[in-house]
Amino acid sequence: MATDCAFARLDDVIRGKLRQRVPSWVPEIVLETAMKCTPIFSEMLYGYDMSQVNPEESVSLGGRFPFLIRVAPFSFVACLRVGFAQVKNHSLPLFIIHSEDDELIPVEHAYRIFNNASTAEVDKEMWIIPDTNHIGGYFVDQKYYSDRISNFLERSFAERERRELPKLKELQKTTAEEAAALDATIQMIEKEAATTDAE
Repeated sequence: MATDCAFARLDDVIRGKLRQRVPSWVPEIVLETAMKCTPIFSEMLYGYDMSQVNPEESVSLGGRFPFLIRVAPFSFVACLRVGFAQVKNHSLPLFIIHSEDDELIPVEHAYRIFNNASTAEVDKEMWIIPDTNHIGGYFVDQKYYSDRISNFLERSFAERERRELPKLKELQKTTAEEAAALDATIQMIEKEAATTDAE
C-alpha cells in the first residue's frame, strides 16, 4: 500500500483547520462543542462517523484495514488488495509519502502513521519530499515518483515471497502427503467394494 499525504486521524485535521480559521477570541469550549457535533453530522450526511477514519490506529492494531474504503478516495495512491491480510509482521507493505511543506495535512501525520504501524520494518518505508506542498511530489517528477512506488512494491513483494517460500514448500509437502493418503484410502475402498461385488 502506498499513501501520499495521508492524515493520521480525520478529526485531528478538522480540529486543526477549525483552530486556524476561527478567530482567537472564540472560546475553546465552542471549538470542542463543534468537534463533538461534527461526527453526528458526518454520520447523518455521509453514513460514517469521522472519528472512525483513523489510519494511525488501524495500522497499529495488527488487524485488518477497515478504514481503506472510507479513506481511499482522499489519500491513497495505490492499495494492493492482498486479502486485507493481518498486519502484524507479515502485513501489507506500507510506503508512506508526504510533502514536507504540506499545509493541508502536516507532515507529522506521516510520522505518526509510520511510527504506529506494526508492519515489519523490512516492509515499510517513508519518503518525505522536500520543498513541496500537499500531494506535490508527483508533479515534481512524475516518472521518478511512479518508479519509486513500483520499486518499493516489487522489492517488498519479492522479500515477502522469499520469507514465505519455506512455509509454502512445507504446505506443498503436507498437501502432497494428504493427497497420497487420500488416494490410498480411495484405492482401499475400491478394492473392498470389488471384493464385496465378487462374493
